[in-house]
Amino acid sequence: MSQDRGETKWFGIWDKDGSVRYFRNIENDYLDIFQKLRKGTIPETGNTGIKPDLRKAMIEFGKIRLKEELGEDRFVVKLVQALNSIDEIINLYYERASGFAIFTKDLQDANTMNELFEDIAEGESTFNPSAMHIIGNEGKRLIDTKKELERLLAESITRIMPNTSRLIGPNLASELLARAGSLQRLALSSASAIQLTGAEKALFQHLSKGTDPPKHGVIYKHSLVAGAPDGRTGKRARRLACKICITARADLRGNLLSDEIINGYIDNIQKP
Repeated sequence: MSQDRGETKWFGIWDKDGSVRYFRNIENDYLDIFQKLRKGTIPETGNTGIKPDLRKAMIEFGKIRLKEELGEDRFVVKLVQALNSIDEIINLYYERASGFAIFTKDLQDANTMNELFEDIAEGESTFNPSAMHIIGNEGKRLIDTKKELERLLAESITRIMPNTSRLIGPNLASELLARAGSLQRLALSSASAIQLTGAEKALFQHLSKGTDPPKHGVIYKHSLVAGAPDGRTGKRARRLACKICITARADLRGNLLSDEIINGYIDNIQKP
């Protein structure tokens, strides 16, 4: 199949401006389409009866759809995943590197990871001070990298999900987006699905073993839910999930809700 734009293809019309007008529901009818492609019976392939190369056809279609779907929300999903990996790396590195602090002459009580790495890098040691310096500075570099990526993530999520970020904060908005996989999937999710995002294991145990059903997932991290009076966390989680549904769909459409509306949502969530 040629790459000339303006051509009618089996999945739609590829216009000269680069856009694609689909005339089939690819997601639902793909099995039927594949069968017709194999038989060479789809009209756009011509009436010659020649079977098209199905592999090349699907690769071509996949490339077009991939370019359409690679928005900034997908970038944020990858960024969240990278930050989670960096967290694991830092924790593992800290576990290994913290033991070097005992080889400094003036062992100090470090309150943070950064302080401990600073002590290792700058503390006086009779055993290979160059190695100590490298180990301590590498730990500080990892922490600095994490902080900078978190700052860039906050900028991105505030730009693509301004409404949801104001409602629940950029960190929780980023986590929900990463778990959904894309802004569209998050926006089209039901309130109950958002409420239980992150509680899949508890839900499975409830369905398979009859344990108590979960009341919330990661949205428990929000102060309005975590700080709810006893017995009201479930109610607040439901209310918050409903509001996230609204703000995420507004984000998807590109509509910016006023601060008055967002504050009204927050007040509604806190009602008895």
